[in-house]
Amino acid sequence: MVIRTVAIVVAVVLLLVVWSSAFIVREWEQVIITRFGKPIGNAITEPGLHFRVPFIDQIHPFEKRFLEWDGLVTQVPTKEKRFILVDTYARWRITDPLLFFQRLKNEAGAHRRLDGILNGETRDAVASHNLVELVRTTNREPLQDESLFEGETSELEPIEFGREVIAFLPELLDRPNVLGIGEIGLHKCTANEVTTLLSLVDLALTRGELMLFHTPHLEDKLKGTRMILDVLADDDRVDPGRVCVDHCEEHTIGRVLDEGYWAGITLYPTTKATPERAVDMVEMHGPERLLINSSADWGPSDPLSVPNFIMAMRRRGHDEALIRQVVYDNPVAWMSGSSHFQSE
Repeated sequence: MVIRTVAIVVAVVLLLVVWSSAFIVREWEQVIITRFGKPIGNAITEPGLHFRVPFIDQIHPFEKRFLEWDGLVTQVPTKEKRFILVDTYARWRITDPLLFFQRLKNEAGAHRRLDGILNGETRDAVASHNLVELVRTTNREPLQDESLFEGETSELEPIEFGREVIAFLPELLDRPNVLGIGEIGLHKCTANEVTTLLSLVDLALTRGELMLFHTPHLEDKLKGTRMILDVLADDDRVDPGRVCVDHCEEHTIGRVLDEGYWAGITLYPTTKATPERAVDMVEMHGPERLLINSSADWGPSDPLSVPNFIMAMRRRGHDEALIRQVVYDNPVAWMSGSSHFQSE
């Protein structure tokens, strides 16, 4: 009787072990097996019955089929600064499940990355064209109604006006609530803008002021950032630790940090960075010399952008010390370069 009971128990245990070790890969699936959190072997792409070490190995199924990405409807400015509503969508597929798991873990991670890439590319594409070019249905040369632009003024003020403003700045810089010169920078990257920028940089360096730089929107972002960094590199008086280059994005932040400057990431729904994209940049580049800020600008803005960033950091598992560093400690450290700054 005892032997029979033991035999039954052993049989049940063996059945449970076999049951726990077997799994089925369906035709539309591909599977990665991990042991103690690390992938083992290659991806399983053939459908059928497969086995794993029970209770130790974990299976991670991924789709073989095309997956959907559907972006949020957002307001995006065209080349002539006319806001339009843009609804974006894409179809994507996992072709290398092992690399996908190592880099992104799951579909949620992939969607966060796609949000940053596709939303940014869409904004850049829309900002590179006038409205009439975006909505046309053929390759015909668009006809432009000049009456649409009547009453609009030029974006470029005479350079003399810039000189008048610069001459007025020193008396403002002496005020106790002024921490430095900024935002200064470029918008359309014109010769007049560069001339004015050189004068502002010279004023800041002569007085020993902090400098906060604005980088252009959308399609002029990379070009303008390079021009600003070239202006700074040409003056040996520049201390990179007293310079913050703001509105950095994925394609500009690396060079700013590599050259020793502070990098600002501005949270702004349409023409700068979302909280999720900012978290990606913190993860890619680390928290050193990196500042998170937000903007109420010339399009839709969100006063809760920085709190939303903090929540996004927490969702990704980042500790409170790291979050505090990029939203508080780093800004305080940079602004402390001004004799007028008091953190308490």
